[in-house]
Amino acid sequence: MTGYLTDYKGQRFKLPSFISWEINHTDGEDGTDSFEIKLPYDKSMRQTLEDAVKFRLEYEGETVFCGVVDEYEVKINQNGMTAAVSGRGMGAYLLDNRCVGREFVSCTLSDMLRNYVTPYGVKVGECDSMPPMYGYSVSVNESCLSALAGYTMFAGGVTPRFSKEGKLVLSGKKGSKYKADMSKVTDITLRSRRYGVLSSVKVVTTKGVVQTAENESFAAKGGSASAVVSVPRKTSWDMIRYTGNYQLEKSQKGRYSLELTVNELFPCFPMDVCIIDSDFCEKGGYVVSETCCFGDENGFGTTVKLYKEDA
Repeated sequence: MTGYLTDYKGQRFKLPSFISWEINHTDGEDGTDSFEIKLPYDKSMRQTLEDAVKFRLEYEGETVFCGVVDEYEVKINQNGMTAAVSGRGMGAYLLDNRCVGREFVSCTLSDMLRNYVTPYGVKVGECDSMPPMYGYSVSVNESCLSALAGYTMFAGGVTPRFSKEGKLVLSGKKGSKYKADMSKVTDITLRSRRYGVLSSVKVVTTKGVVQTAENESFAAKGGSASAVVSVPRKTSWDMIRYTGNYQLEKSQKGRYSLELTVNELFPCFPMDVCIIDSDFCEKGGYVVSETCCFGDENGFGTTVKLYKEDA
């Protein structure tokens, strides 16, 4: 595993072997990608750390993380000198930059990317096709990521996320398949929850038009929790239905979930499909929502959070 720092002038520096590391990838729903590494320090590294703006990690010849350096610290004690560097994924650029308020007569995905993504040096990867949104508005001082997510969730039911190479991904497509080797699993947790799952969603336009989406299977099992969502007045009926269904699906996510730790590094990434074959839980495919790859002098591994999509 090899890490690199890039400074504000574009110069790249190879880092020494890590003492410990923690690399987090998410699907964009909860939190952002992040990293924290600890490494041996000597005085020649001071300026490199001071000027660093980006971090990239390679494993077995492939890039597995790209992000933004937020801070570093140097510690000196009886055990020697160490440096710790931490930061977030490339989504940090869209989180940290704010918008001027604006209302679009007709807003397309190209409009959103041109105004709120590419000006900040973020590269765009795979994108689903999305229809224009009429009367879409962006609030004053809203983050660029929030403005983009508002559009993509309404227009395409997609939450922005970032690939391991640091590219913005606006697609609901699943990734690679990964079959978990249960002999390498050191810890596994099964969760089943009802709290937060919605039985119905009322979608209301600014003109007062209302349509209701129902989670009939959950309601039939005694579920009773409703929500109300407001959308632009020009939102089409198809999009209204999709928005209601999207809210139901989002609340359902993680109702039946697994968390497992394996003795492997970077075995999978968010939106990959993990195949589980164990009598401990329901067998089959689970969608990866988050991974945390870690290591230190005591060992290494990856904690993988999974959810059953059709639960």
